[in-house]
Amino acid sequence: MVDCESYSERRSRCHDVYGKHRGEECLNEELTEKRCLSMQRCPRQALEYYGNEVNIKNGAGGVGSGSSSETSRYQKALCASWAESFAYANKELEYGEHVAIHHREARQIVSNDSKLRSQCRQIAMDLAECLRATRKKY
Repeated sequence: MVDCESYSERRSRCHDVYGKHRGEECLNEELTEKRCLSMQRCPRQALEYYGNEVNIKNGAGGVGSGSSSETSRYQKALCASWAESFAYANKELEYGEHVAIHHREARQIVSNDSKLRSQCRQIAMDLAECLRATRKKY
């Protein structure tokens, strides 16, 4: 089972600094924790929303010290990218140009397709409903 404690602690520390309801200062910490908790508590809905986990080998040109290692990342699903495009609007300097481009493309694709937009909203609501239902168990 996925351990989300470190993500919850980072979110909590951010709220200690900025306050719990102060705009977007802790948005990244909140979304990271939500992704982890979703994968833990609602794996079917989370995979539908966030996408599949893929292992990426980092070689000499990869991230880190240059040695080969394997890291897990999520192949971002379109609906999650579309939703994040609103949360990370104008964050190019903070998160990088490739993230900004990815979010802009997702926003354009989903926003221009009413059927897809409706499906994405339903997927997000299914995940939120599952998280609410499982909150009492943890």
